[in-house]
Amino acid sequence: IIGEPVATRSILLLVVAGAVALGLAMVAAGTAVRADVEESRVDQLALELDGVTPASLRSRLLRRGMLVAAVGVPIGLAGGLLLTVLGIRLLLTGPGGEVVVPPLRPVLGGLPLLLVAGTAAVGVLAASLITAWTAFRDAWPPMTDLELP
Repeated sequence: IIGEPVATRSILLLVVAGAVALGLAMVAAGTAVRADVEESRVDQLALELDGVTPASLRSRLLRRGMLVAAVGVPIGLAGGLLLTVLGIRLLLTGPGGEVVVPPLRPVLGGLPLLLVAGTAAVGVLAASLITAWTAFRDAWPPMTDLELP
């Protein structure tokens, strides 16, 4: 299968699709962290007025991003594995409903799986870190612009 052009192009297509998915996951993680900043702006202003430093607020925000990565990466991997197994099962039957020859089976190596998991975790954590690091760099808006409860 390694020498066949269709197989190698299919693998290349899957790698590109995985890279696009990782990029989208990084953008989603950064957007979630940034949305958290905007949503709790008044609470964070109150914490800063109570003496909490911007560095402490950024580390709090980074911990939230790490929680998103700790939950999202395993769920994404489980979904990818499920789609792999379902895709192979769909390919097992030929056009007439009979089993294809030679029979296909999913091959899930430990090293590629760890590589994908590590890359996804590092990418999402990097996006969260960059977003948290750039947060709280701007001056707070005037008090009239904030909606206090």
